[in-house]
Amino acid sequence: MKLSVKWVEQDCTQFDLKVKSDFIYIVGNSFQHFLTNDGQHSFLHRVYTHLNDGGIFIVGIRFPSIEELTSTEAEEYWKSYQDADTGYTTEVYISSHYDAIKQVQHNLTTRKIRDYDKTIIKEITTKIDLRSTFPKEMEHLLTRSGFMITSAYGD
Repeated sequence: MKLSVKWVEQDCTQFDLKVKSDFIYIVGNSFQHFLTNDGQHSFLHRVYTHLNDGGIFIVGIRFPSIEELTSTEAEEYWKSYQDADTGYTTEVYISSHYDAIKQVQHNLTTRKIRDYDKTIIKEITTKIDLRSTFPKEMEHLLTRSGFMITSAYGD
């Protein structure tokens, strides 16, 4: 089976594809990248306007554990792995801080690359901020945007 795919790059809080669909989804905890109420509402509004009547929207979202919400900014060791090409070892460290007012988890990941002598030859730090949206809050966001929740699953 050969499918033709048209790739479109747009801001997902303002997208307009000029088509409607029976099925739209957002998974991989991507919803956490909307750091403000306005961003969340804008995205959900755009999705709603692109769904056919009776269409289905699936949201995959994670909710933080109490450990995540009470984490300290101290750098903690997470894991190590060996690069198959170089044989160097990379140690991964994480530090995070939760801003309860904005519901945003600020995460720093540091990768320390060590050569055969265990000398650090490179450090790479990346930052990602993720917003927590709690179950009742998500229900409110969806119904306010016009969606009818038919099922919710979790563990």
